[in-house]
Amino acid sequence: LNLLSVGRLLPHKGQHALLQMLAAWKNSFKEPVRLCLVGGSDPRFKKYSHAVRKEILALGLLDDVILADEVSVAALHAYYEAAHVLVVASHHEGFCVPIVEAMSMRRPVVAVARTAVPETLGAGGILLPDFDPPSFAAAAHRAATDPQLRADISARQAQEMLRFEPSRLASAFQAFLRRCANTRSGTL
Repeated sequence: LNLLSVGRLLPHKGQHALLQMLAAWKNSFKEPVRLCLVGGSDPRFKKYSHAVRKEILALGLLDDVILADEVSVAALHAYYEAAHVLVVASHHEGFCVPIVEAMSMRRPVVAVARTAVPETLGAGGILLPDFDPPSFAAAAHRAATDPQLRADISARQAQEMLRFEPSRLASAFQAFLRRCANTRSGTL
């Protein structure tokens, strides 16, 4: 089973937490699992990148983790195609594009309900109130292996993706601009 995380190796993206989740998975479930961390390192955060690599070794996950640098659009698409679940453990996100990418490809998402993640995901996946490695692993395992849950999530994702249709986004943006103009002129 393939778990996918998309984003540069940065402390707030929570890749170190996903490694703890992977170790918990391996202790609890028999299905072989692989965690693909796609996005590469940020040269400003070399210490974090090094710490992630050390944690992979310390947890005995060398054969279970793929670290992929920046990839082409086609390669990223292939990672999503191969993924059973997108996992998101970020401490903060503005608008989490990988969530929308996963929903557009009907890949279940398991995420921690922090900052804008709940608004981006809506009902299109499993939101956990906080990060606990065994609980996160159990949710990801269920999303990867329960056919009925996968079908339910996929149906909800189809509905959630309607929010991102260009015509709806344009209307919402125009309404926002009108509210801003009215606020600036002193009216609401």
